[in-house]
Amino acid sequence: MNILEADELNNNLNHFTVLDSRWKLGQENYLNFEYNKGHIPGAIKMDIEIFSKPNSKFPHMIPDKKYFETLISKMGISVDEQILIYDQEGFISSTRIWFLLKIFGFKKLFILNGGFKKWSEKKLPVQIKKNTGNFKKMQKFSLQKEFIVNKQFVNKIIHNNQFHIIDARPSERFLGKVSEPRINVRRGNIEGSINLPFNKIHNKDGLILENKELEALFRKNYININKNIVCLCGSGITACNIIFALNKLSCSNVFLYDGSWSEWGNI
Repeated sequence: MNILEADELNNNLNHFTVLDSRWKLGQENYLNFEYNKGHIPGAIKMDIEIFSKPNSKFPHMIPDKKYFETLISKMGISVDEQILIYDQEGFISSTRIWFLLKIFGFKKLFILNGGFKKWSEKKLPVQIKKNTGNFKKMQKFSLQKEFIVNKQFVNKIIHNNQFHIIDARPSERFLGKVSEPRINVRRGNIEGSINLPFNKIHNKDGLILENKELEALFRKNYININKNIVCLCGSGITACNIIFALNKLSCSNVFLYDGSWSEWGNI
């Protein structure tokens, strides 16, 4: 699993295409605002809101192949490049961009440990100038659909003991103690699902847990990482935190429920 420390990135910045993926629920212009305040030198914006299926009934659905190809070609990113993705802190949105690029065939993917917050704490260089990338000829990618599952699939495996269903939403939302942040979405959870909030994969400083700590975390929550695991959250973003952590433990039998609770809990 490719985690990069801030000092490592700073010493090898010219060897990476850097993607700023900062995102916050309910603040659609968050990335533009933070990027314009300052970003890692050379970083290009990769906005989750844009890199989602347009005109979908549910938010943040995985885009189709043609739409993805058009956007990536405009950014001038090639599948053989070394890509470094960073968040504001932790792994809220960087893991979603990691997952998206991964299922479209990118192999050389890295995430900045601790995000932009850690970079700033170390007083490493920050740039104000906007970087847009250079358009390249239209590129072709293959979408690995086998890592994405739908509502019908989840409904079939609810009582299948070969599967775990992990919900990465905060506990208050999972337990229905608070309203969902999106309209027309009821409270609650999928029958038999296990709640493992997305922020449990990192420590208080926003750094990814060591493998032994991650293994203990899954054991504590009665999750057998050798089973097939379907991950969801509100709209398929923070679920990728859990997918990333499982990949760090070399688990390949992990899937994203694309519609997540926005679809399952739709009224």
